[in-house]
Amino acid sequence: MGATRSVTAGEAVTRFHTLQSVILAEPKLIADNLGIRAVGLSSPKKAVRRAAGVVRVRPTAPRPEHAAPNSSRAMKTCLGPSRRKPAACVATRAFTLIELLVVVAIIAILASLLLPALGRAKERAKRVHCLTNLKTQALSFLMYADDFNGLFPTADQTTAWRLDALYVMSSNQGVTLMSYGLEGGRIRKNAADFDRDIKTARPPTAWRCPARPDIPRLFDEKGLLHVDHFMILTGLSGNRFKGTNSPLRTTDQVGPMTADHTMVFLAQRTWTSNHGKKGPPKGLDPANTPAGHNQNFSDGHAEWFIEQRFARATPTDRYPKPLWSSGWPWDWTWVEK
Repeated sequence: MGATRSVTAGEAVTRFHTLQSVILAEPKLIADNLGIRAVGLSSPKKAVRRAAGVVRVRPTAPRPEHAAPNSSRAMKTCLGPSRRKPAACVATRAFTLIELLVVVAIIAILASLLLPALGRAKERAKRVHCLTNLKTQALSFLMYADDFNGLFPTADQTTAWRLDALYVMSSNQGVTLMSYGLEGGRIRKNAADFDRDIKTARPPTAWRCPARPDIPRLFDEKGLLHVDHFMILTGLSGNRFKGTNSPLRTTDQVGPMTADHTMVFLAQRTWTSNHGKKGPPKGLDPANTPAGHNQNFSDGHAEWFIEQRFARATPTDRYPKPLWSSGWPWDWTWVEK
């Protein structure tokens, strides 16, 4: 047996590097000779590197000792591992203050565009509801006339009012109309009861216009029915009547019976009604004149009239011609045809 020569450390390192160079240069040949099966690897080169223990290390920048793990505004969203891929983290960026302010500004602009349209739609819904109440009043007047020899109910002519107020009806007519669907609440016991009850009572009645914030007073302690939101236009005549058609019987020419409470203030050269152009009017407001009013007729139909349909004394007048002189600071008007 020959003598075994010892290998120095320097020679061992040199031989290792030589062997590693050969493996990297001829991976396929080495892999075939060693019988390595590169299952799931894209090339024998990877198999040889794995067999030889060759590992590539990617250089990384040193992190400062006191640096935060993530000092930027980006956030990491980690996705769980799947069958083929390990867990991975994907960087996502948070909203900035400017971006949030832009979103808020867009929402505010959209709201400013939508709110006026919603307000107009609400007013139209109230107008339709009011028109439905006028239709109910017309049917009740016709049923009343069928039972009373063809005579329509009128504004009060039995007390001191004597048609001074087209929104007040006599007790007997008001009570009778309740049986035809026009609820009037209860007759108050005295003046104090009347004053107290009108502030809290909310009877469901067709004598109310939903566009108005107030509640009609209805029956007072004398039994008079204050419909407040509407005018009674049947059976009008005499010097104070400036119109041409106010039916008293079912056989008379078709004409108006009840309508929205519409007043003309000649001294102020303006007018007001239940439905203002800018919503329900709050008192006498020349900047919020009526958009029109609802009205019914003795043939049973009800209709909405725009403000241009009202007759004017002159074409330049901003208010319509009064059709009933009340003796109060205001007169009343409506559409006759």
